[in-house]
Amino acid sequence: DPRITFPRGGNYQFFSPTDQPYSTRTTLDSVDLSYDVGFATVSSTSSYFTTSETQAVDGSYGIFGLPSFVAYYAGIPANPRFIYDNSYEDHAHTFSQEIRLVSNTHPDQLFDYVAGVFYESQTREGSWHAADPGSPERSVAQGCTAPAYNLYGPSGFIGPAPYPNCLVLSGPGDIFFFQTDTQRFKDKSEFADFTWHFNSRGQLTVGGRHFEQSFTDVQTYQDVPFSIYIPPAPHSTPASKNTWKVNPSYEYAIGQYVYALWSQGFRRGGANALPLGGPIGESDPSLLRYAPDTVNNYEAGVKGRFTEGVSYTFYVFDVQWDKPQVGGTTPVGNYAVWNANKAESKGV
Repeated sequence: DPRITFPRGGNYQFFSPTDQPYSTRTTLDSVDLSYDVGFATVSSTSSYFTTSETQAVDGSYGIFGLPSFVAYYAGIPANPRFIYDNSYEDHAHTFSQEIRLVSNTHPDQLFDYVAGVFYESQTREGSWHAADPGSPERSVAQGCTAPAYNLYGPSGFIGPAPYPNCLVLSGPGDIFFFQTDTQRFKDKSEFADFTWHFNSRGQLTVGGRHFEQSFTDVQTYQDVPFSIYIPPAPHSTPASKNTWKVNPSYEYAIGQYVYALWSQGFRRGGANALPLGGPIGESDPSLLRYAPDTVNNYEAGVKGRFTEGVSYTFYVFDVQWDKPQVGGTTPVGNYAVWNANKAESKGV
């Protein structure tokens, strides 16, 4: 619209036709208890926290990057005051409990240890609403009588159907898309670290963790222009795994150490709410779920502190990542998370 002109943008600068406020609030309550039983200290940490987040994101320019979608959301010709307004909400309630037994140490002690149990329960609710305010009303005012659709030929997308097939469809409040998501997660873990002081300067730490996790995700998805509705259906991805670490170190001079570390990491899987049919349906049913991913971390280096207060660290690392979870947009235009095969991060 020639009556609406934005200033010229530049590097790291862009302009939006809408405000994009972001707000998050976290409330945390915790109780820590400890008791010295002589040979060790027993401690307990209980916590309960909530997070509440809202965010508005303007996606107006993204629609015009997908020409085959313009007719459905912005009309033909496109509404000169088109706005693609996205609102997100995310609310979580989490309780966690950890009980630890930590050995009391002294200089001539041969072994140190930490052992404990951990429990976490989380409920998380999220929603995504997308609206194109004014565009449905404008298409009615233009005399459009049938829903917009696209024409395709042997070579693919040709263009939008001719007038009067230009009606922009939406629901109440001009909301044309919504997705709701409820997740429930539980983690039950046991862990232990044992350190052997094999001489006055050297030590070896070996640790492990075993956990059982349950994760259930229920999502609802509706896209009005494409007449797609996915009713709520639970997807579960339980997981059980052992992770380990080995960490030798040696004090070769006062306050100066050389060390090595092998450690493992794990992240739970999840689910995507995606249509498997229609114009924006995915052809791969495996996208409905994504698997856990794991890492093996290898690290070695030197570190120390001098009496003048100067400290230093130098190390090399190599992180091997199996089935890394990758988020992005599918070729159809849906957002999803999936598993890649391998990834690696290494450096100095």
